[in-house]
Amino acid sequence: MKKLVSLFVAIFATIALWAFDFVGDNFLCYNITSSSEPYTVEVTCQVSFSRENYYGISSFTIPTAVEHDGITYAVTGIDDRAFLNCFALKSITIPEGITNIGTIAFENCKALTSITIPNSVTNIGQSAFGNDSSLTSITIGKGVINIGSRAFSRIENLTKFICLSPHLTSIPEFSLSDQAHLDTVIAYASFLNISEESLTNASKQLQYVSVLGGELKDNAFGFFRRSNKTLKVLDLTNSTNTTLSDEMLRNCHTIEELYLPSNLTHIPYMGVAECVKLPSITIPASVVEIEGRAFENCRMLSSVNFAEDGAVTTIGDWAFYNCHELTNITIPEGVTEIGHAAFYGCTYLTEITLPSTIQEVADNGFALCGKLQKMHVKAMNPPTIHAKTFYEVNRKIPVYVPDEVVEDYKADPYWKEFLIIGESKAPTAVDNVLSPNTNSEKIFRNGQILVIRDGKTYNVMGMEVK
Repeated sequence: MKKLVSLFVAIFATIALWAFDFVGDNFLCYNITSSSEPYTVEVTCQVSFSRENYYGISSFTIPTAVEHDGITYAVTGIDDRAFLNCFALKSITIPEGITNIGTIAFENCKALTSITIPNSVTNIGQSAFGNDSSLTSITIGKGVINIGSRAFSRIENLTKFICLSPHLTSIPEFSLSDQAHLDTVIAYASFLNISEESLTNASKQLQYVSVLGGELKDNAFGFFRRSNKTLKVLDLTNSTNTTLSDEMLRNCHTIEELYLPSNLTHIPYMGVAECVKLPSITIPASVVEIEGRAFENCRMLSSVNFAEDGAVTTIGDWAFYNCHELTNITIPEGVTEIGHAAFYGCTYLTEITLPSTIQEVADNGFALCGKLQKMHVKAMNPPTIHAKTFYEVNRKIPVYVPDEVVEDYKADPYWKEFLIIGESKAPTAVDNVLSPNTNSEKIFRNGQILVIRDGKTYNVMGMEVK
């Protein structure tokens, strides 16, 4: 064996363009791409002392550097055909620093299950991973600019696709719509805007989608709706959409997390209607209008979060109809109008806060909110309400309004039906702790109002203190 090794050394030493290294039992060869500083090489092929060993490699890590004749060479590329036909190769680690993956570099590596292209790679050659039929996961780094034809052809078992590169608009001969088993996609909008004719083939197993940038077209939402019985997380925060089409995500029954585009100005008609498992939603600060039926029948929706500096002025008709799990809603400052039946049938709603800017709550706006216990209305002018705005709501509940306008509310033909109380008399957490059925008292200590009850001390938030 030593004589054989010496023979190889002698042969390669005579070829100025080649370097070599041992990796286990395999003789890894490099093509010297720069013989002056900075010294660089690319992996060109594996030469084993046995053909069987060459094809039998199951995992491999490409080194970042190699020593040859006392010089350290950085490994910057994977040459054409470098790992061609390595049928047993299941795992390959490509380090940062590699910039090029050559033509058919990993073609016919039929046991390879995942591939991660580092951010340093800018080019992936033709058929580089062609016919790698066991690939289930592909991650393409941020730096990739060019991908050759058929680079990922004949791959049909993909479950995870991640493309972090903003430079790519598509991959030749590759479409997400052909991936029947796909469950995770993290990519730019260009990869999700698949053609109309391709929608019939789109995955019905999709569970997680995150859009890294770009404008989503209607076909992208068609792609999402094809997975309306599996899709759980949809993150559109970084998409550049300012508007979306009506009914964009209607009937996506399994969505549990939805993040709307950060620059969205309107939530469209029935845009998120009947997403029956959605528990919460954050309205982006840029949204001006929540259109009619936008969240209709989102039966599990228990939390609606508005940005403090948000732009919302209008909540449309039936916008939150039948959102049964809502228990508390604070309408943000800036909203002037709440539409007809906007919160109709929110049967577990117990508390409402209306902003100082509110001018009108339309008929049936909060109808059938039978568990409502109190309201806070900050408007100095009593907002317009109608005979059925609070249909089936107990008229004995307190409505807390600015102290200065208590009498104005009491003079209004519809507001006067409620128990109108000045806001300064609204109960605090301390008052909730002070129950008439217990022995409790207020004290003032170290600048704080505290409550002593049953031998324990509570602060104004109702939390026990020592």
